[in-house]
Amino acid sequence: MAITYHAGRRIQGTSTGNTVNTPTTNDNATWITGTKINATVSSGNITFSGVGAIDAEDQITIESGASGYVTMKPKLGSGNHNTRLQLNLILASTTITTSTYQKYTWVFNTSGLSTRWTRVYVDGSEEWSNNTDWTAGNDTFKIEVDGTTVKFYHGSTLRHTESGATTGTYKISAIAQDAGNGEMNEVKTDGFSISSTNSDYNALTNVQVGSRFEETDTRKIYYRDDISFKELDGANATNYRSDSWYEQLSGETP
Repeated sequence: MAITYHAGRRIQGTSTGNTVNTPTTNDNATWITGTKINATVSSGNITFSGVGAIDAEDQITIESGASGYVTMKPKLGSGNHNTRLQLNLILASTTITTSTYQKYTWVFNTSGLSTRWTRVYVDGSEEWSNNTDWTAGNDTFKIEVDGTTVKFYHGSTLRHTESGATTGTYKISAIAQDAGNGEMNEVKTDGFSISSTNSDYNALTNVQVGSRFEETDTRKIYYRDDISFKELDGANATNYRSDSWYEQLSGETP
């Protein structure tokens, strides 16, 4: 429902109509636990217990002038040494899957007790590979977006540059394949954003003092005022309000 204005300084909207995008600054990725498959979440860390996947809320829009990055520290779990981990920057509309490399991807895999590889994939095709031992979890890997270019770093070393990156809104996903016995730790983002919603009254500007806002989905009433009012709570306490929105509670009079 859009914000509507009525006579008598009445305004109507909903409790979730206003969208707020909060930028990240080297913050832990915000994982969506409802999408997890064989994944345990602890802050910015993911531990897989088999073939699994999980999405993050963190998103970035790749376009001219956009910049941001995601960093990670992959680590091999104990026990089985045939594991493949990956972290993807994929279109926000993409459904996560545990079986393919999607869009911009760091891949970390082992075979047996000695073979270790790190790989870069773009659109499902391998663009770079090296027999780097990543299993101790000490090395930082990064996917960086700068304008319409995507760069892949191992530490401070640039491993691959993808020019002419596809524009659009992207999200992060972490995936485990093969035995899935590994971790994706310290996943952090910078320049991304987390989208949330709040009441439509937060979007209103130049509103007259004394206006009434009605949330149609919650039936809550808010008044904008700069005078004190009596709260009829049995103690007859006086509450002083500044020039901001406040909720009219049950038994109160504005």
